[in-house]
Amino acid sequence: MKGLFSLNGRMGRLAYLANWAITLVVFVAVATLLAYVSKFVAFVWVLLIAVSILGVAYFAVLSLRRLHDTNLPAWWLPLLIVPYIKLFFMAYLVFKKGSMESNTYGAPPTLKKWERYVGWAGCVVLALFMYMNISQRTTLYKSVKELTELMRANDQADKKPAAITVPKQKTELPSVAPQPQQSL
Repeated sequence: MKGLFSLNGRMGRLAYLANWAITLVVFVAVATLLAYVSKFVAFVWVLLIAVSILGVAYFAVLSLRRLHDTNLPAWWLPLLIVPYIKLFFMAYLVFKKGSMESNTYGAPPTLKKWERYVGWAGCVVLALFMYMNISQRTTLYKSVKELTELMRANDQADKKPAAITVPKQKTELPSVAPQPQQSL
């Protein structure tokens, strides 16, 4: 059995999904546990960062092995950090069939029984992940757009046109002079 972080060898589609799903579930569980423990322990954020780095590194190893199965070199791996492109690249890694014969990176991988079942469950997890990723960005875009419109409305309200002042006209009242009295 290869080591978890071995850069050699190939990985099929369902094995990739199975390992990806397990990694995601373990990461979320550990992150949740560490967030809960953080109320009591101050250094837990260091552990959370370490677990995050470990999870990203393992996901990179899985993706590298999957690239090897499709006979592609490792320099394609940085596409996983480019926003929006990563979604298409992940879909490529999931749907691209690996080469059936031996290639530069070794013999075709054999699928274990558990990888088949967990891999199909990973399909569901991946679909939910992609949906959440897209809907989160769409919601963020809508929120930013609404906030921008609100700020513009407030700016326009602050820039009221100056009140037009009409100079006061002197209105003279007719003078009421005392009338001479008639004598009788």
